[in-house]
Amino acid sequence: MFGGNKKPVTFPGKDNALIVKASGTNFKKNQRIEVPKGYETILIEADGTSEAIKNQFDFRLETPVKYIYYAKSNQLKLSSKWGTRSRINVRTKDGNHKTLGAYGTMQFILANPIRYINHHMANKQSLDETDLTNTVLQKLPDIFTDLEETLSPIDETQTLSKTIKTHAFASLKHFLDESGITLEAFIIEDVNLKLVEE
Repeated sequence: MFGGNKKPVTFPGKDNALIVKASGTNFKKNQRIEVPKGYETILIEADGTSEAIKNQFDFRLETPVKYIYYAKSNQLKLSSKWGTRSRINVRTKDGNHKTLGAYGTMQFILANPIRYINHHMANKQSLDETDLTNTVLQKLPDIFTDLEETLSPIDETQTLSKTIKTHAFASLKHFLDESGITLEAFIIEDVNLKLVEE
């Protein structure tokens, strides 16, 4: 689709984009690539092989590639509030049922753009901070649902914050690591139990 004598591939996104997919596919050898300052280029070949090109802002492809992405070189640590969307049903050791809710903040960073592209950007053209935050937050309901079995039956005298943090942090960190995101901090500000409403 593109040849060495055609117009260069240029950055199609906005300055706040963390990752942007270049327009087109099947880029030819010697195709010229222009990269804005602050970004690196990610080349993905037809067989899925990928390579990050850093500190080159005007270069030509040495081999054909299927897709080209631009990714911010220096990712900032992002912060977000989180909370259980719905309360979790738990059983206490005395046989009663209660519901558990929690909220707090967390910090994370996009550490591996290639891994994120492979897991989440098959049908997306770009990623910004809001999109990345939503990727993280959308996983939380599954994590807290899984926690229900871990927590029940609850001894109400135990330190719930510590128990939840230990298990939620590990589960969320595993998911995010697979997605190329590093979980820097997972802070619980409050955990509360209420009777299940009949």
